Amino acid sequence: AMIRGRCALVVVVLLGVGRCATDEPSRLGDVCARDSQCESGRCDELICKARDLRGAGEACAHYLQCRSEHCSGGRCAAGLRGAGAPCSDDLQCAAGSCLGGTCGPGAPSDGGPGEAGVTDGSGRDGPRTDGLAVDRSDVELGSGPMINVARAWAWGGLGTDEIAGMVVDAGGNVYLVGRFEQSVDFGGGALTAAPDAGDGFVASFTPEGLHRWSRPFGGSADGGGQGLALGADGYLYVTGFIDDGAGMQDDVYLARYVAATGALDWSRTFVGPKWDKGAQIAVDDLGGLCLAGEFDETLDLGSGQPLTSAGSASFVACFSAADGGQRWSRALPNVWTEQLGPTLWRGSDLTVDTSGNLFYAATFNSPSTPVDFGGDAWTTGATDVVVASYAGNNGAHRWSRKGGGWSNDRVYSVTVDAQYNVHITGEFRGEAEFGGATLMGDGGMDGFAGSYRGSDGVHRWSVGWGGVD
Repeated sequence: AMIRGRCALVVVVLLGVGRCATDEPSRLGDVCARDSQCESGRCDELICKARDLRGAGEACAHYLQCRSEHCSGGRCAAGLRGAGAPCSDDLQCAAGSCLGGTCGPGAPSDGGPGEAGVTDGSGRDGPRTDGLAVDRSDVELGSGPMINVARAWAWGGLGTDEIAGMVVDAGGNVYLVGRFEQSVDFGGGALTAAPDAGDGFVASFTPEGLHRWSRPFGGSADGGGQGLALGADGYLYVTGFIDDGAGMQDDVYLARYVAATGALDWSRTFVGPKWDKGAQIAVDDLGGLCLAGEFDETLDLGSGQPLTSAGSASFVACFSAADGGQRWSRALPNVWTEQLGPTLWRGSDLTVDTSGNLFYAATFNSPSTPVDFGGDAWTTGATDVVVASYAGNNGAHRWSRKGGGWSNDRVYSVTVDAQYNVHITGEFRGEAEFGGATLMGDGGMDGFAGSYRGSDGVHRWSVGWGGVD
């Protein structure tokens, strides 16, 4: 989540959908908005908590039965919230002192300095370094399904801080990429951005939300992270943009980090004369990684043979995962992008199959001039959807398909399954066709999903859904 002005980065890991608020009262740890939604009759900090709380050393089966909100070995233990964390009881704080709703100074909790208490189901607190308090008035849950929050934590500094992507490994460790301004502390010490600008960051946390490592990246003028992917080789691959201040233009950033420690293995910067950014990244099982992004006029992605365009354009490219050396790249038409925050955006998406073939999905807008993504040339209604595939070894066009109707149609994600079928999802307005029967909307923007055969792009099915608004 991104908030303008003084911002906080917020991560919520959802365990699943629980009971409806109108069906039966919620149990300890369930999300709530009012006391009447909880079996215990007590809703505090948007979570159902026990009414009769137990002191240190008393028996417990759940951390929310304890005044400290920490149950260890079947007994209520000392609180873990660090200085500056929000609190409602002295025993929640590591220092044993809650003054004016904030934990006083004292020994920090074991996740790092300055952590605050956003609790999880294990009884251990995760980091929330800016001490952001959550009040029940901030969220209106109404009478819809209740969501069980497994873990939630937040950070923030005095500038604008944004999360652009997240992945989770098989062990439950969380990896984030994004951008921050001025400084931010994820639990391992403050990261400092370029003066009067911002920098990218990549960070990792345990399944309990404890800091593992965090790293900044950027030029002397600006930087930001846009996409990340976790490889089976134990490395984390990151893309985005950096600006070294020469001409005040962004350049494509591509890097590989050791997932376990955050150590930088290699990084590449691809410089053009104007605005260039890496957007999305995917890793295959054959030692390759592929990248989608944008460039303006010309961009050399490492081959010595620059991509060229009459203006703004998009690109796809594949590289060696071992060292970032380019295998191939190709320019594509300019694609529509949507602003996620002051500096981060989304446009295209891509994925790869186990053979290394690339699948690319994007929204494009060209109502008068036909454009092509390697196959047929098309014009659009307002904005339309394209899904295309390129050979992993040389970037040769395999197939491309257009979808949409007379109004605004957008695609947001693409994935491929174990049977090599390709799936896309997005939204449409009015009526749209994605290779099968025309989908009819119910009013406003409606959702859609479509599926294609990965080998040749033959349409398998498409469905739409929505309401009157």
